Amino acid sequence: DIPVENSPVQPYVGAGIGGSFNQVKAFGDNDTKFNFAWQVRGGIAYQAAEKVQLTLDYTYRNVGKTEIGLRDDEDLSATVGKTRASIWQAGVRFGF
Repeated sequence: DIPVENSPVQPYVGAGIGGSFNQVKAFGDNDTKFNFAWQVRGGIAYQAAEKVQLTLDYTYRNVGKTEIGLRDDEDLSATVGKTRASIWQAGVRFGF
C-alpha cells in the first residue's frame, strides 16, 4: 500500500515470483514441465467504511515458454509459446 494522507483512495503495487506446471496432452501421450513465473500488480483501494475497502487492480502474469517432449520413440516435441495473462479484478478488503 502507498499511503496517501486525507484521501479515501489508496494506491497499491505488488510483484511476485513463483512457478507454473504446464501440461500438454497429444497423440495419446502427455508431459508436464515446471516453468519460472512472475507477475506485477497495481491498483487502488477505496475506503468504503471503517475497515472495509473496495479494490480495483490489474495484474500482468508471465509464465514463459515451454518445450515439452511427446512420444519419446518418435522424438516429437511441442512448444508452448510465452503464456501471458492480463487480469482485471475487483474485490473487497476487510481489516481486522
